[in-house]
Amino acid sequence: MVALEAVPAPIPVDGLSNSSTLDPSNPPALPVFTKPLDQLQTPHDEVRLIDLGCGAGRSLVSAARRFGVPGVGIDLDARKVRKARKAGNDAMVGDITLLDPDEFAGVHYVNLDNVLEHLPSLDVVEQVLAGAVTLADRLVCIRHPSFEDEDYLASLGVKQYWTDWPGEHTAKVRVHEFVAMANRLGVYQMLVQPVGLSPDTDDPTVLPLSAPSGQRRIGERAGAVSVYDPERHGPKPDVTFARPVYFAFDIVLVVGAGSVELRYRDDPEATSQRPFVTWRAPGAGPAITAP
Repeated sequence: MVALEAVPAPIPVDGLSNSSTLDPSNPPALPVFTKPLDQLQTPHDEVRLIDLGCGAGRSLVSAARRFGVPGVGIDLDARKVRKARKAGNDAMVGDITLLDPDEFAGVHYVNLDNVLEHLPSLDVVEQVLAGAVTLADRLVCIRHPSFEDEDYLASLGVKQYWTDWPGEHTAKVRVHEFVAMANRLGVYQMLVQPVGLSPDTDDPTVLPLSAPSGQRRIGERAGAVSVYDPERHGPKPDVTFARPVYFAFDIVLVVGAGSVELRYRDDPEATSQRPFVTWRAPGAGPAITAP
């Protein structure tokens, strides 16, 4: 795990994309929240966790269990929100690019689980993070697929399957870009934990470069995500990587006064599981004890 804190000044990043900035004079028509707050199961002043881009509720259930607090999910897709609510989750329709911190008081954590890569540009990612760090008073927690090694893997004739989803993964944020965004937002304390180390091209999430775009997982192999199918994708080179190649990153922005510990049931480099979170206020014991 890499701890990044007490950075004296924002870290400049060359080539940061500005290709799709939202026009503040012409905001989207959808309001921030289209579900009245009084229709939520949890009173809004008791919500301690917001799961942005919650989909049908799977990430919300996971986050509430790992953080140990009640949560509300927000997603733009009304069909997915209906599924989440039908399953007993607290969820509402809303645009995560238009967060209003006054809608909820006392939110400790904002969770973004495989969400930011679907936004239209790095500028919009930073806009969502700006809302998140204003909303949370402790942590903003991000699970983000790795886009660190596209060029390196391409030079070997392979690719990680999620890096080739045209029109879907449109914000391929890399770790140094997250650091730069956080610094610009006034956040200088971060934790970065890589998960799912790929030692070589035998990893079933690694495909030959010639494989079709938009490939999805087909099952599990030895507890790991499996995508590669020789019959569908063809042969791939047999190469041991000369540098660490990861499946994803857990990135935590520490916005409150306190400390955080991420705890994984197994070695995070061997799995893609999400961590349990322990938060400690200054001079106090743990406010959350992960099971």
